[in-house]
This record gives sequence, structure tokens and C-alpha cells, in this order.
Amino acid sequence: MIGRQGTAAVELALMLPVLLLTLLAGADLARATLLRAEGEQATRAIARFAAGQAVLPGPSLALAQVPALADDPEAVHLRLTERLDGGHRWVTIQAELGYRPLTPFLERLLDGPFWLRFSAVERSPNAHP
Repeated sequence: MIGRQGTAAVELALMLPVLLLTLLAGADLARATLLRAEGEQATRAIARFAAGQAVLPGPSLALAQVPALADDPEAVHLRLTERLDGGHRWVTIQAELGYRPLTPFLERLLDGPFWLRFSAVERSPNAHP
């Protein structure tokens, strides 16, 4: 028979993986929340930059305006479009940021990697005839 100490050790050994996964999942959730906030700010900044340009910039030039995102260009997909409406030029940006969980196990468990999607629309300060 296993004594009280042996039972406690077995229970602890069974609980440790669950606790570790819970901590890693919490850390992943915090990272994803932070990335979402940064992505929203970056998308708005890129849209403001693109709206201020006379010609719609390419994705690499627009991405260079946000150094935190320019570090890993494969993890970011940008699509910039423009339209004329009411004498104003409107710039729309759609961005996708790649996000990978902390561990390969969590990535498989959560069916990752993930793409966080953002969009922003800015009106150009210059009116078109």
C-alpha cells in the first residue's frame, strides 16, 4: 500500500503537467492580447502614413514605419487599397499578424499557428479634384 506521503507525491506528479499547461496557456493569452493591442495601433499608424503619401506606398515601405513589425516580415501580411469618394482619397489597410503559441504542444492543442487580423481606414488630408 502507498502511504499518505506516497499518495500526495503521486497526486502532485499528476497535477504538475496540468498546472504547467495552465500557466503556459495564460502566458499565451497575455501575449496574444498584447499583440492584438500592438497590431491595432500599428495598423492605424500605417494607415495614417499611407494616407499622407501622394502615392500609395508598397507594403514593405508601409511596414518599415512600425519597427516592431518590420523585424519579422514573414509574420506580417499587408494589403493597402485606396478609393476616391467625395473628393477625398480613402486608404484602407488590412493586416494579418502571425502568432505562434509558446510551445509546440500548445500549438497542436490549439490548432495553431494563428493569424490575427486588423483593418483601418484613413482619409487623406489632401482633397483630389
